[in-house]
Amino acid sequence: MTMTATPNRIAGYPAEKLARLCPFILSVLLDETTIYPLNLQPYLSDWELQDAERIARMIKGPRPYLGIAGIMLVSGELRSGKGLFSNVFAWKLKRYFGKKILRDDHPTELFGRYTFFNSDTLMSEIEIMSEMAETGEEDGTGKLKKKSGKLTKSQIKSKINDWTHNTGEALMQDAVILKDEFWKDMNKRRPMDPMNLMFGGILKTIYHLDGFVIGVIQEVQDLDRFTCLPFVTMQAKCTWSQAQSNTSFVAVWHVKHNKRKNILVPITKTPTAAFNLNGAHPQPQLGGDNWFSIFQSKSAPNVASFMRRDDRIDIQEARREMRCDSVSNDRITEYDGNSNDNDNDNVVIPNGSLVWYQDTTWVYLPPPFNSTPIKLNNRPLGATGRETSFPTDSFQVLGRLESENDVVDLGVISIVIRDHGNAIEIVNDEPLTIPSENLSGDNVYPTRYPSKPVRERKCKAL
Repeated sequence: MTMTATPNRIAGYPAEKLARLCPFILSVLLDETTIYPLNLQPYLSDWELQDAERIARMIKGPRPYLGIAGIMLVSGELRSGKGLFSNVFAWKLKRYFGKKILRDDHPTELFGRYTFFNSDTLMSEIEIMSEMAETGEEDGTGKLKKKSGKLTKSQIKSKINDWTHNTGEALMQDAVILKDEFWKDMNKRRPMDPMNLMFGGILKTIYHLDGFVIGVIQEVQDLDRFTCLPFVTMQAKCTWSQAQSNTSFVAVWHVKHNKRKNILVPITKTPTAAFNLNGAHPQPQLGGDNWFSIFQSKSAPNVASFMRRDDRIDIQEARREMRCDSVSNDRITEYDGNSNDNDNDNVVIPNGSLVWYQDTTWVYLPPPFNSTPIKLNNRPLGATGRETSFPTDSFQVLGRLESENDVVDLGVISIVIRDHGNAIEIVNDEPLTIPSENLSGDNVYPTRYPSKPVRERKCKAL
């Protein structure tokens, strides 16, 4: 590995912080010879950087580093926590490494932006379906029909292959594909199913696409032994805990396919990672909500979306945004609040800025907090919390504030920032005195903010 002189800041973080919290990620970021980039997102807290380090090491495992990519099967009995782990894992890959999300079901609003992608959208994409005909054929090809007549299986396969090697590969570049119906898409009894044909081409080149497939299944034996199992690199086995409520025990193994026995064999004696995942525990990155709040755990796939239309995009919109997914920081300019652009995904907000959601839009106030808040069109990168009618639900500091403590007087309320932004206290009922050498110590007399009590929002790991 070729290393160069370590700069002061890497990916928006001080180099000494990365060396202390995530040395493996730092080694990848400094490696100029690697062809597998790692896109570490800005504004992550210290404990999130440590979590990103654990995930990167888990994906690498005993194999050489090939990027944040691979094919993971999530297996287990019914109600064993497969959906809990797969949704949490996909959410973290998006937050820590900036991955796009393609999925075949609808999560909740807290999950964030995603692209809906299932067999119906695939058939619409390849433009070979104008109506559905119930023929009862098990392999699914009888559903595809043109006004001019039915297509043969060879024609269907040819069109799907053409779409996969063009639009499909571009769409899935640097994406996480979360398939809650992977057991059906890659079923060995349905080799001519449209999704089976599509994934047969995608799985072979997943590392070239820097993509990550998370497939939820019940039994490994249900999957196609020719187009699926030979390319699987990881398997997460979920078991619902009998001792701890709302908790699933997850063991992640790196595996390889045994062609003679048609099974997945671990390549290590012990799992690469083993942990308990509590779905009901409050999470600071979700504004105090729990992991169960980011997905519909008890509803069937493909139910109507509970999210706003702005957060859920279809294939056509995703294709239009392909050119805007990766924008280098040296070409990013700060949003001035006057642009007519409908997207602020390429905005860099100053480190230590206070952000919150107010009046149907996100705003931020850069330090030293003596200017007018700047409006944004979308949720800023790294911001968490619910978008409600109460701004107090979303106040947070992006990055790390240089001063240990600070006070922001917003008129109707005052924000007390402590521990470099790791804790925020909202004051709205009484005068506030801050006995700190970093503050002036003057009393702040904010007016009363209606319908919300004084509360403190903890931002550290719980």
